[in-house]
Amino acid sequence: MTWNYRVMRTADEFVIREVYYRKDGTVEGWLAGPAVPSAETLEGLKWVIDRYQEALEKPVVEDTDDSAGEK
Repeated sequence: MTWNYRVMRTADEFVIREVYYRKDGTVEGWLAGPAVPSAETLEGLKWVIDRYQEALEKPVVEDTDDSAGEK
């Protein structure tokens, strides 16, 4: 299973979450809460923020997707 950060649209807001994928690339699920940027090192935090930036460039995932859900 693979994952990345993605922007998700919920009923109330846009949020960045960890999204998990099946082998065929379809969304399997996501973490319930928003992803909070944290890391053990400054370099690690930079890596996380870079992944957030990448998430902003990808299509938004709808939280109403019936084929996937919270993990």
